[in-house]
Amino acid sequence: MTGRRLAARCALMVACSTACAGCAGAPGARAGGGVLLPTGIALLDFNESYPVQGRTAPALLSEMQRNGPVFQGQREFGGSTWTIRYRWRGTSPGTSACTAQGLEVVVLVTTTMPEWRDADSASAELRGQWARFIAALRAHEEGHRRIALEAATAVQRRLEDLQVVDCSSYAREAESAYRHLHDLHVARDVRYDATTQHGILQGAVWPPPGPAP
Repeated sequence: MTGRRLAARCALMVACSTACAGCAGAPGARAGGGVLLPTGIALLDFNESYPVQGRTAPALLSEMQRNGPVFQGQREFGGSTWTIRYRWRGTSPGTSACTAQGLEVVVLVTTTMPEWRDADSASAELRGQWARFIAALRAHEEGHRRIALEAATAVQRRLEDLQVVDCSSYAREAESAYRHLHDLHVARDVRYDATTQHGILQGAVWPPPGPAP
């Protein structure tokens, strides 16, 4: 199996100042996976790895089972987590309804993958099998990343459209709207894992089929 999702809830109006390797946030920035980020959404993309060593498929499997990330109490080959944070500069009562001004949405995505440290000492056949496995695992995790970006877009659009009668209740209404969309996209994550069998149907299978090198 590949990584299960644990999409953390955000804290209301938290400013994001975390440094990252490879951030996207410019107006109309393309965030990968065919997703175009609207203006006002910033992406913080984190890539983490854990070490594995070995010269045989069973040895690498044992390493991943020992060192892989844990999601919901289960050890996995890889995984993705995402968090959405949002804030606004202020609210404007307007003529008939209160709306937010200067809305900003930040989506943080962390992808964890295995890193084979002594691949050079293994056979060319095993290295080829590993490369195909990693490509399939990464493609599976990219699907979860895409869901996170679509969740952030949905949150931004909903909060931009949100209108309340009294500005004093805007924060409460915004949090309610956020939680609804958050839960919908967490459910999408769960369905995605179910339909792909956590990446197995996408080729993220280890050990590879056939005789072990």
